[in-house]
Amino acid sequence: MGAIRDSLGLFAVALRPVILLKDYPVLYRGPSLHIVGFGLFAAVSAVVFGLGFLVSALARGLPENRVPDVLLGLPLLAGFVWLFARIVNLLFFGREVLRQPLKHLTATGFNEHGGIVGGILWAFLMSRLVHTPPLAVLDALSLAALLSQAVARIGCYNYGCCYGTPTSRRIAVRYTHQESKVVRVNPGLRGVPIHPTQLYMSAAHLAAFAALAALAGLPVVHGYLTGLFLLYHGLSRLLFERLRGDLHHNYNPNEEAIRLTGRLSTAMVVSGTVLLAVLALQVAHGPGGLPPVSIRPLAEVAALFRQHRAVAAAATGLAAILIFIGYGIHGRRIGVFPFTAPRATD
Repeated sequence: MGAIRDSLGLFAVALRPVILLKDYPVLYRGPSLHIVGFGLFAAVSAVVFGLGFLVSALARGLPENRVPDVLLGLPLLAGFVWLFARIVNLLFFGREVLRQPLKHLTATGFNEHGGIVGGILWAFLMSRLVHTPPLAVLDALSLAALLSQAVARIGCYNYGCCYGTPTSRRIAVRYTHQESKVVRVNPGLRGVPIHPTQLYMSAAHLAAFAALAALAGLPVVHGYLTGLFLLYHGLSRLLFERLRGDLHHNYNPNEEAIRLTGRLSTAMVVSGTVLLAVLALQVAHGPGGLPPVSIRPLAEVAALFRQHRAVAAAATGLAAILIFIGYGIHGRRIGVFPFTAPRATD
């Protein structure tokens, strides 16, 4: 018992720097723009994604001659993720966008469901451009996305978005910084103990990544990782949204946002289940038209990684810069895009 208590104490000490991140949401304050810490975490998550995508694609037998072409598409992926995350966020507000277009169009706000949609569309586009099975690209994307999202959710915690509902549990955190989003949009929650839902999701994504990474080492057909990713993401969102305070306070008071995110999460669960069922039936009746999967040895993956590292570094670096600009730079006030009207609000 004493050993367990000591281990928990060491874990709490190690976690303390992460807990304190909520008190430092802004990196730079200027007269015409601000830089928020979330942009830095988003950029790091883009780098993590690029490297994870390359390793996964190589390990799962993506044709070597197609790897550079797919890597060069990473900056385009950054644009797809940003654009669709923004579009779906605006859909949450429905007619409110038409009533107050300046307010909503200039305010920063993104949605993870939209980012996933953008990533899926990118994967199908790239598979057509480089003549590679789309499920092979989607599998590599799914695995890398989980690790990337684990990092990005820590950025959400730092920024104060995607915050939780009030709780009396010891794991609760309190936001007090006036520029944290939770305090800006809901001043009544300042100092109130709430669930650190962002950290819950980060830990869950990391665990899901570990499980899928173990499965990726097996010669399962292309598509299984994608199906499990969709199933996991839909179920985890349905679970965690019960603790998401921002969906109750920051969006439509009629809770249309909750219903919309619930529909999108349910669609992911259904899509993942159907994909897994179809793959299982095809495997049961023979490989047929399923693309073969060959698992490369780690030594070969390492050699190919070194061979493509220059292209990977350039493409991933450019994608990270674009992500940093898109998510990290705000205007005259925190919560609005740069070069927008000063009266716009978050």
